[in-house]
Amino acid sequence: LARLAEDAALITGSSQAGAADASVDPTLLVAERKIADAMRRGVFEDLEGAGQPLKPNEHVFGTKADAASFLLAKQVAAAKVKPLSLELRERVEAARSELVAEIKRTDPTRRSDPRLRRRAEDLHALVKQQHLAAVADAHAYGVSADGLQVRPFNLELELERLEYTPFADT
Repeated sequence: LARLAEDAALITGSSQAGAADASVDPTLLVAERKIADAMRRGVFEDLEGAGQPLKPNEHVFGTKADAASFLLAKQVAAAKVKPLSLELRERVEAARSELVAEIKRTDPTRRSDPRLRRRAEDLHALVKQQHLAAVADAHAYGVSADGLQVRPFNLELELERLEYTPFADT
């Protein structure tokens, strides 16, 4: 325990070599010491893939969608090209932001303005196009489309979120 306390003092930069900082988890110190001992003994020297980047999987990223997004980004960066789904994602997000800003600027008494509904329909069509491109890109790059698709836009829900009354049927 005294050696662990000394290690804790070194890790935390404490000037008291014999006093361990309460914020340092002793199990971390034990793990670090065991890893350092194994490295000194050369246990890690002949491991398969040594010196290579780790291959991503859902266990590393939490979900298959996160792993798919990472793999696609890595492949795109290597190819120096942007897939259609990512270009459309940017267009969808810009159009979504513009429409929400317009809704916020619109007088609540004019909330049934046909221009807003038309722009929402155009945005919905762009989202559909992006979803199709995401499926195609996922197939081309061998990843899941889940992490590539943007969320849909629903004008009535957006109006409710902004504390407007939803459109009445016309």
